[in-house]
Amino acid sequence: MGPCLWSFWILPTGFTRADVRVNASKPVGLERDMKARWALVPLCLSACGCHGPVARKLTPDEAATVTVLAPSSEAGLDLLKSRVKNSPNANWAVSPSSLTEALAMLWTGAAGKTEAELGQALHLTASSDEAVRAFGILHSAWRPLDGPGILNMANGLWIEQAPVHEAYVQSLRKSFDAQASTVPVFDAQALDQINNWTRERTEGKIGHMLDGFPRECAAVLINAVAFKDEWARRFDPAMTAPSTFTRADGTECQVPFMFDRAPRQAFTTKSWSGVILPYRCGFEMRVTLPAATATVAVLLDNKDALTFLLGDGPVGAQTDQGDVELWLPKWKFATTTDLMPWLTKWAPSSVAEGKAEFPKIGPVWITQAIQKTLVEVDEEGTSASAATEAAMSKASTGDTYRFNRPFAFSVLDPSTRMVLILGVVNDPSK
Repeated sequence: MGPCLWSFWILPTGFTRADVRVNASKPVGLERDMKARWALVPLCLSACGCHGPVARKLTPDEAATVTVLAPSSEAGLDLLKSRVKNSPNANWAVSPSSLTEALAMLWTGAAGKTEAELGQALHLTASSDEAVRAFGILHSAWRPLDGPGILNMANGLWIEQAPVHEAYVQSLRKSFDAQASTVPVFDAQALDQINNWTRERTEGKIGHMLDGFPRECAAVLINAVAFKDEWARRFDPAMTAPSTFTRADGTECQVPFMFDRAPRQAFTTKSWSGVILPYRCGFEMRVTLPAATATVAVLLDNKDALTFLLGDGPVGAQTDQGDVELWLPKWKFATTTDLMPWLTKWAPSSVAEGKAEFPKIGPVWITQAIQKTLVEVDEEGTSASAATEAAMSKASTGDTYRFNRPFAFSVLDPSTRMVLILGVVNDPSK
């Protein structure tokens, strides 16, 4: 299982009370051939075995500083909603944390209208300096304490000698621990160098980040995150069996469903139900299923469901105690998201020649932005990887929870509410 670049969310749809039976003295599971109507939203993380904590514990002062970044998960939610709206039957995964860090590196080089727009796009009320301090704490805390780490974050910057200012390059090295390289020209050799860097930082999960560069390319910036972890309680492979998953459009497919009966945190409302699946090293996955008559798109507009997905306790939800019977499909998929439409909506000046204000970087504007994610979920745990790229051009010059229909999910650090992955699963067979 591999690494992760960004936070990831997975969102399920069509969750009904009939799908969840908790605290029953004789739990009644749904029939194995019951039609499943679920949608999953996967995150791109990479999970594998861990024999130590994923990160050191934050001090109270550090925790207070990092909380300024929590609203940035809304940026990932905006992005996910736009993808679901345009392709409602597809699987999608985004990484809010990777998106936030990549844009924050651009934000620190912006001024005027562009700085204000990027701050709004990130949903941050803190200043860029406050955000930089918070990211510095995260980079320090998320370094592995012993042995191979299960969560790695990396930033890379490739520039021509000009027009990018050296002071900006040094600031990224200091504040974001970015590895900066100078290339004579953005050609095939530079392309191989960047793709190889991304492949290494995602443990081979994202092997081909870029196909090429925009015209007059002056700089390329990439954030990569790698996450590996096993479930705190693994699913027994012997209990995995084929069952029916009903897609959002009503068609059906047969996919392997994992099963487990154990005490878990589970929540139910009239509009959605959710289950928390802890990993061994402190992180957790949250899966959320909408009511049977609702869609994933409706789920993503439900305030209480989003509160749960983004790391807080659900408001007004019934908390189920006792054993939970859980049916969860295995899935693996990769997604590529063009971020330019999203940036055009939220920070239009940043992508406009002659209007972008990046005085600390140089006379540049954003001409290419891409995020790639890969998520795999099986009996052992979760493997997810993600990478976010931005290129700048120079101026012309106990119940039963059966996730058998579309649903949403997230992978997050509950202590900081930083979301690694956010997604929806509409078809786990793909």
